[in-house]
Amino acid sequence: MDRRSFLYAGGATALSLPLSSGAAAKVLVAPLRKGAKGHGDAALNALFDKIFNEQVRSSPTFATSLGLDKGNLAYLRSKLDTRPYRAARAEDLARNRR
Repeated sequence: MDRRSFLYAGGATALSLPLSSGAAAKVLVAPLRKGAKGHGDAALNALFDKIFNEQVRSSPTFATSLGLDKGNLAYLRSKLDTRPYRAARAEDLARNRR
């Protein structure tokens, strides 16, 4: 048996053991069901959207690399982020902490 086969077999076995118990399967699989939502999911998604949109607007290069410089964000094509790397990272970190 080669190393890869051993790792695949070991990984598959390790993953199948916790799911063999009915209670463990409910605990591990229930959150993965499509449409399963917890309390506060909408607020958390809105926060993530806000953070992402701020990041895209503050970094034209990022927007272009993701292909988001179209439509309402087309103006980002003509902008160039000239901030030094360390300054840009510090500003991004401060914005995300806020």
